[in-house]
Amino acid sequence: MNKIVEELYWPIDESEKNKTCVLHISRHFNTANNTNNINYAKKSKKRKTQTIFIVIPGNPGAPHFYQRLICELLDMTTDSEILEAYCLGHTGHTATDNVFTSFSFIEQTEHKIFLLRKQIFPKLLDNYYNKNNNATIVLCGHSIGGWICIDIMRQLHEMENEFIKASLCLFPTVMHIGASPNGQKLGPLIGNKWIRESSAIVLNCLRNTCFQKCLINFVHYMQQNDDKMSMDYEDASIVVKQLFHPYVVRNAMYMGDTEMRLMKGLDAKTIEKHVKKIFFYYGPKDGWTQPISKHLQSVRKAVVNSKYSDDVDVNQMVRVDTHELPHACALGPTVKLLASVIVDDYIRDLFLA
Repeated sequence: MNKIVEELYWPIDESEKNKTCVLHISRHFNTANNTNNINYAKKSKKRKTQTIFIVIPGNPGAPHFYQRLICELLDMTTDSEILEAYCLGHTGHTATDNVFTSFSFIEQTEHKIFLLRKQIFPKLLDNYYNKNNNATIVLCGHSIGGWICIDIMRQLHEMENEFIKASLCLFPTVMHIGASPNGQKLGPLIGNKWIRESSAIVLNCLRNTCFQKCLINFVHYMQQNDDKMSMDYEDASIVVKQLFHPYVVRNAMYMGDTEMRLMKGLDAKTIEKHVKKIFFYYGPKDGWTQPISKHLQSVRKAVVNSKYSDDVDVNQMVRVDTHELPHACALGPTVKLLASVIVDDYIRDLFLA
């Protein structure tokens, strides 16, 4: 199936001073030369369900990191399961954003809500007022994106939340990230302003085509020693081109620092209120959510304490990965496996059941 990939730049607030990169990936039906495609396209227009799949990235939050995952999802589904998909990048995390201001994870959440209200919800409202109110959104947050998804639902108005069919939190970091093993290791480094600025200066000095090619080859070579994380050359190229940029590194490190310092306990109240819609998928050895038993206990307690707990199965709402997927699951050979888990275990088994 052919796909249309658009790289968009949407304003993050009313001033329109700063814009963030958004990937929009949709299906393309070649109706010019194929009768079967013409019939399929006509049939698809009559389908009732129109699901928009929206990815909220982790940190770093370049949407290009999730392009291959989204393409796999579209390949594995029909247009009645996923009509189109977006990845809402974090502001200043893409080399082409040209945003020199660093934003906290809380501010990044505000940007996502603005994007939804200005760019996505108007389309759904048109369908609503045209009495075609089967258009829905599935949010998919990876890592800190899981926290952002939950906070989006906390802040949305009741009618806006009606558009959210489900919110899937993949390898979520939703509580006490600074106390995790990875947080304790990286926190002092990214929390140091001089280290952040020095990293940006060094990368600025090394910005040239020759260095970039060498770095891509180096990243590709180093990852070959890890079966789960090994990247092909395309993945390595995406990481280097999108991440190894002066202000992207500085902005991502600053956002990470705010996560370490400002993220406290679990937002159990929002989970309890929207318990039917929020799903968690944890990695048992994820260095950002250890001890895993404490995280699972806190989330499951919020599910059980909900007044709607009788309507849900806690084991469906809170799951633990059994495929040995890494935290950085959207890159490397695990992309197809992750996509199949999302499609089979969630989209078909739960969201559209």
